[in-house]
Amino acid sequence: MLPGLLRIAVADGTWWGGWRTGVERRRRGSGVEPCWSAGGAGDVEFLQGGGRDGGAAAKAREKKEGEKMGRMESRGSGRVLGGPGVSDPDILCEYTVRCRAVANIILQNLAKLLNLQEEYLTTMLGEKSLTHAIINYYPRCPMPDHVLGLKPHTDASMITVNFIDADVSGLQLQKNCIWYNVPIVPNALVVNIGDVMEIVSNGFFKSLVHRVVTNAEKERLSLVMFYALDPEAEIEPVQELVDDQRPRRYRKMKSKDYLAKFFDTYATGKLAIDSMRI
Repeated sequence: MLPGLLRIAVADGTWWGGWRTGVERRRRGSGVEPCWSAGGAGDVEFLQGGGRDGGAAAKAREKKEGEKMGRMESRGSGRVLGGPGVSDPDILCEYTVRCRAVANIILQNLAKLLNLQEEYLTTMLGEKSLTHAIINYYPRCPMPDHVLGLKPHTDASMITVNFIDADVSGLQLQKNCIWYNVPIVPNALVVNIGDVMEIVSNGFFKSLVHRVVTNAEKERLSLVMFYALDPEAEIEPVQELVDDQRPRRYRKMKSKDYLAKFFDTYATGKLAIDSMRI
């Protein structure tokens, strides 16, 4: 059976108030939606030209630039240390600044939903926090029913901001053990909750299981920004979110140790977040 199309909320400047009302009604439930699209996030079309068309140019520059800088490149099944893979560093830097502004707005509103101070979560992402940018390229695949672009997983982040291909869908989310296609919303960013946010919120927000499928006819690109804590910071539920009605649900672990566990667990096909639950 083909996956259905998942309806996800689209957020703009006026959307948060209505969503918060809906969340409050379910506040004592098991959690809230782990994914939505952030519309009205500013002009993101400037990225389009630096993506697919820049792929060949990036390969040519790779020979010219040599090994000036080592960086982590995504190969779908794991991590590979490779050479330059970004077609235009200036575009990526500009996007990083814009995207962090969007991430801060989202974190401020998530803090409000948890009845925390507005800057609580953005403060957690302090000067020593990490932002990982990964550019994924999925070539055409003659057997899309047999090959995944990226196997099922969650993200080891607080939140993840995805700039997905404007022409080719491929991102799928799992809900109640059923896979759904994420619709393409022009000039919108797909935002999902990561493991760290699930732990920090003591399970109020749920980390999202997702995967990427391949396409037989078209190549696909995505740019993913992962927002993580300082490697030396402790990941644990916020004390204000632990009480007799909602006891502590997760163990404590340093951010760098959880990241190591995450990649080790990812290789086995299991979810690292499962090992953190009490």
